Amino acid sequence: PDAPHRQPEDLMNMQHCNLLCLPENYQMKYYFYHGLSWPQLSYIAEDENGKIVGYVLAKM
Repeated sequence: PDAPHRQPEDLMNMQHCNLLCLPENYQMKYYFYHGLSWPQLSYIAEDENGKIVGYVLAKM
């Protein structure tokens, strides 16, 4: 979904993707902070089944 339509479960799935794939992990508040502060700079990549397979979080 587009960033302004992000759902809380999307942020939780972003964290799950991070925990599985990356060595540096963040607390849930990190995702909520970025998602609420700069929703226009957050993007997700989903597979054909809607599973999050990547994401971009940015801030200004």
